[in-house]
Amino acid sequence: MPALSRRRSLDDPHRETWLIYFGDVRGGSIGRRAGVPNSAPQWGWSCGFYPGSEPGDHRSGVAETFDEARTGFEAAWQKLSATWSEADYEARRRERDWTAWKDCMHRLALPLPTQRPNGIARCFC
Repeated sequence: MPALSRRRSLDDPHRETWLIYFGDVRGGSIGRRAGVPNSAPQWGWSCGFYPGSEPGDHRSGVAETFDEARTGFEAAWQKLSATWSEADYEARRRERDWTAWKDCMHRLALPLPTQRPNGIARCFC
């Protein structure tokens, strides 16, 4: 069974955000909160993924430090992951791959099969 791993998000170099993965499935994130006063907790975390888990199953919280946020995330992960099956992880993988394919088709201005009268489209691959 894969262990949780984290990777620094490169989306915003000015904000510290860590993406949490279980194998190849992104299961949440831990990051510095933006736009909060210095007196408020500076770290936030979120745990869960869709599809695969129900929308109401996601958990999130705030913390004073990164270590506290990581502890909160890990506690939520233990509770939530006990309810997920391999089919849930596979549903998330399928959705992730479909979205990547669709986004690439749009980026290259190629119509999707549903956008053609004959239902056939040229793929970027």
